[in-house]
Parts: sequence; C-alpha cells; structure tokens
Amino acid sequence: MHALRERTFQTGIVLYIAFYYINNAMSFLVSRFLEGGLHYPVENAGRLTGLTSLFALAMALVYFKFSARVTHKKWTIVPGFLMAASVAAWMMHLSPDVSMP
Repeated sequence: MHALRERTFQTGIVLYIAFYYINNAMSFLVSRFLEGGLHYPVENAGRLTGLTSLFALAMALVYFKFSARVTHKKWTIVPGFLMAASVAAWMMHLSPDVSMP
C-alpha cells in the first residue's frame, strides 16, 4: 500500500484510466459513426473494431518479443498515432454513399 503514495505510481494509474476511457469511447464512437454516417450494419462495424483489436493484440505480442532491442521506446507510439490520425482523416472525407469494400 506504500506504493500508492508515490507520485509516479499515481501518475501511471491516471494515465492507465485515461487510456481505457479513450480506448472504449473510440471503439463505441467508431462503430456508431460507421453505422450512422456510412450506413454500415452494426455487425460489420463491430466486426471491424474487433478485428482492429485483434491486430493490436498481435502487434503487442510482436512488441514484447522485440522490445529489448528498442532503445527509445517512447518513439514507438508515434507511428501508431500517425496511422490512427491518417485513418481518421481519411474516414472524415468519405462520402455517405461509399461502398463497403
């Protein structure tokens, strides 16, 4: 219980809570936007977000395997952030009548 008083532990817990809040909110919002804006069926929108979660799990396993070789671990988040931002920008410019493929 002594670790709860340490500032770094408290900061880590706050960041952990913020990550899961944002992650779950984004999963919900992406499904709702796909359904409402692009008229995807709920099943397809849920399947898409589920498959991206499985891809993230696979990439986490790859990271754990090779993380000892990475010297600047903070920079590993940048490509993921850039990919997420580019996909979001791309999806913003899709017309509502875009086909599924």
